[in-house]
Amino acid sequence: MQRFSVFFLPVIETTALWPIVPENAAALKPANLDFVQAASIPMVGLTSWQALKERMHLKPGQKVLEIGTGSGYQAAILVELGAKVYTIEFNRNLYEKTKIFLPQLGYKPFFFYGDGSKGLPAKAPFDKIVVTAGAPVIPSELTDQLSENGILIIPVGNRETQKMMKLTKKGVKLLKEEFDQFAFVPLLGESGWGS
Repeated sequence: MQRFSVFFLPVIETTALWPIVPENAAALKPANLDFVQAASIPMVGLTSWQALKERMHLKPGQKVLEIGTGSGYQAAILVELGAKVYTIEFNRNLYEKTKIFLPQLGYKPFFFYGDGSKGLPAKAPFDKIVVTAGAPVIPSELTDQLSENGILIIPVGNRETQKMMKLTKKGVKLLKEEFDQFAFVPLLGESGWGS
């Protein structure tokens, strides 16, 4: 299982993100954010963004779709890295809270409520798509929304553990790489684990 990385501590220390870092961030188990939805292992956020920076070659101004807004922590880091962020949340309660709270901290991604397992076709294509919940398979709806040379990062596996996958769109082909194992909450929705 992937462990804590200090790669993004300088980013975190220079932002207003500390109010949305879970109190139990050192615990290697999902954190309860809401009565229906839980957050993935808190330190996954830091290690995932290390992968984002190193493996996705994120550049300022790129259009990024984040699936699973949650507390808004990861969307805020993407904004800090200069991305144009579109974020979608399946849980209405989390969506309502985060779309109010995050802008109060100065972070203003484009918020959407809905089934993130189907992406956001009305705003596609995206340079990068980051899924913050574990999927049983790679949804074709997401790969279809990638721009040429676009990258999808998604944890795929069962409900307990997943492998982090990187897919890069090259014409009609998808180049696939596999990385470490993680423990994410399930991706809910039609192309995920259902509702």
